[in-house]
Amino acid sequence: MFEYYDRLGFMTPYYVVNHKKFTIASALEEIITQLKTPRQIDVAALVEIISRYHCFGDRTLVKGVFKTPWMAKPNEDNTEWEFAQLPPHSEKIMGEQEIARELFDRLQEEILEYCENKSTVGLLLSGGMDSRIAAGVLDYLKKTNQVSVNVVAITWGVDQSRDAVYAQKIARRLGWEWKHYKLSPDDLINNITHTARQGCEYSPIHLHAVPRVRDIQGVDAILAASFGDSVGRAEFSGRHVTNLIPTTRYVFNWFKLLKANAYRGVRHEIAPDVQAYHALFPRKKIAQQMEIEKQVHYMRRMLNPCLAVINEKIPLLHAFSKPSVFELMWSLSPQVRSDAIYKHMLSLFETDLLDIPWARTGVEYLSKGAELDGLSKLHHRYGEWIRNDIYHIIKDKVLSDHTSRLNIFNMDALSKGIKVYRRLSKQAGHIKLDEIFIWIAALSDFVKMYEIQGIDDGKATVDYVNGNIVAPIQVVGYVGANRLRNLWKLRRKRR
Repeated sequence: MFEYYDRLGFMTPYYVVNHKKFTIASALEEIITQLKTPRQIDVAALVEIISRYHCFGDRTLVKGVFKTPWMAKPNEDNTEWEFAQLPPHSEKIMGEQEIARELFDRLQEEILEYCENKSTVGLLLSGGMDSRIAAGVLDYLKKTNQVSVNVVAITWGVDQSRDAVYAQKIARRLGWEWKHYKLSPDDLINNITHTARQGCEYSPIHLHAVPRVRDIQGVDAILAASFGDSVGRAEFSGRHVTNLIPTTRYVFNWFKLLKANAYRGVRHEIAPDVQAYHALFPRKKIAQQMEIEKQVHYMRRMLNPCLAVINEKIPLLHAFSKPSVFELMWSLSPQVRSDAIYKHMLSLFETDLLDIPWARTGVEYLSKGAELDGLSKLHHRYGEWIRNDIYHIIKDKVLSDHTSRLNIFNMDALSKGIKVYRRLSKQAGHIKLDEIFIWIAALSDFVKMYEIQGIDDGKATVDYVNGNIVAPIQVVGYVGANRLRNLWKLRRKRR
């Protein structure tokens, strides 16, 4: 179970403590039966997810149930955690071409290891750069006779999206089979159930077509390159490592959806979840500490659990995740960890993949100019589907007795907020409110599925003013600000 515990892509199991020993299991369904105390909701975890879309540290939504620590495995007695030796950060300066060559060599070693004794491997392929780099490395290994595996490229997304069209072009050029999973509102409905079963640790929108990919036949393992941005280009959700914000920023009672006392009772518990890892893995510089922080709390607690669904049936292996790979990149000054490294890597491949546009921009990687083909940047229409196609399903779950009986939510705020935002928000892509409401829908199913108890009535008070007046005002303000921000981006782009 802990073979890859020192890799960034390790999907940490669950554990509970019984008689001063760890009981460990891969699935929540299994570990929750080992809990000797009542199954009570963890309000601090709930606040973390609503604020930042994932739990912090080792917390789950069930008190007494934890994720095993980052970079750790249990000792022989299952009484203590043994932590891996983490590679140091440094400020080495190297040329872009030299970095590209070294990273290319180390990725070959990693992917070669993953393909050992495999007949057919799948590769999660989008129109982005991370999966393209992994594809180019795998193609190089095949064409230089280092591996002889068959490859199936796996893509999800709506028709005529950049991800779908560009991924198909890449797969065709490499001569690989290509499987396309088209996304629809039905995926979101199914993902609500899967999210609930897995412990509701992320929003259902992040599962995409993962549950269907899990059931693919004839594949021995699936490779993912989701750590490429964070390791290869030092970027997390579009932010370079030198410009990251702390995990605990923007943690508050969003849109007054929680009862005031419920929120105030746990907010002091949240910062220690992050500070504990600062103490475990201290770094001298803020950017270095922020990089580890994002790996511990964001990549580990949101990305990995989503892709762990595939791992239930097919081994899911993360490129850019091996210590030798991120050791190289962490040893470099952030100033030389740039997008240009990938461009130099593309020149090392056996097959040219540079001319196929980048899904982020619609043009050749790091080139400027007008989009080449007018394809949609969005590979889904989650916001539109949530607010229209499946709105009534989500609304019924959000306002259900299972949600209400937790005694955490301000039900007036939920009722007002879900109605107001639907009338105002029109974009096809999702915004924070879409993500929150579909997550609460999954939470309702989770509470029912696992018979989760709420908190005592006396510990949470209803704030009528916040629910009926302040919450709708905040929703209107947020949607309006989001619309203005999108208009500004569009005008800037046209310039």
